[in-house]
Order: sequence, then C-alpha cells, then structure tokens
Amino acid sequence: MISGTGNKPSVSPGFTLIEVLVASVILFAGLVAVLGAFGSAVTALGQASDVLVTTQIIEEQACEVELGAGPDRQQFHSSSGYGVGPYANYTWEVACRGVSTFQGVELFEVDISAGRPKVPGRRLLVTQWAQIQQQAGGVPLH
Repeated sequence: MISGTGNKPSVSPGFTLIEVLVASVILFAGLVAVLGAFGSAVTALGQASDVLVTTQIIEEQACEVELGAGPDRQQFHSSSGYGVGPYANYTWEVACRGVSTFQGVELFEVDISAGRPKVPGRRLLVTQWAQIQQQAGGVPLH
C-alpha cells in the first residue's frame, strides 16, 4: 500500500495477490499428490488382502487333497465357495488326477485355483504334485 504523505512512497508489509495465488497453486498441487498416493495405497492394500485370502484358500484345499488322496481318488474335480461371512465372494476349484505309479508310490497332479469370480485378474492357479506311498494293507503313507 502506498501512502500519500511525503515524497517517498511507503510500502506496508504483506503479500501481494500474485504471491498468494502462487502459494495456493503449490499447496493445491501438493494436496493432489498426497491424495493420489493415498488412493494408490488403498488399492494396493485391497489387492494384497485378496492375494492373502486366496493363498489361504489354496493352502487349505491343498491340505484337504493331501489328506483325502488315495487309491480310490485317482481322479476328481470339485469346486465350491464359502457362501457366507467376509469371504462369501471367494470360490475355488480343485482338480486332481493320478499321473503315475512306481513301486507303490502314486504321483498326483493337483490343480487348485481360487479367487473372486467377479473381480477379473485376481484369480490364482497353483499346480502341485502329491506323492502317496501305499502300505501293504492299502493305507496311504504320506
């Protein structure tokens, strides 16, 4: 602000409109960057949660296959879902087939897939092999 007394104009302390606008633009750009990073973090957390639950389902199904495999289960296919609770959206499929037998040891190929069918690209597939050794009485030895 310029006062009208004397020959020298005096300037009062403060910010000009241009300085305030530049500071506002810089602040706004920083807020947009922080909020964008927050959105990405939330998305990554959701994906990590899906992978964790899907991995747990696959491990559970692998244990059930290993416990249930035997001479009467040369080949089977099953699929299901939880239906209720926080994991109601998750489904899985298990396919098991006998690959070979050598000296009383059977080798099974087991394909397990799990995930949320309504979310594309978030389904995991695991292929593993289970080895079952048959005892003389027909009881499996794992």
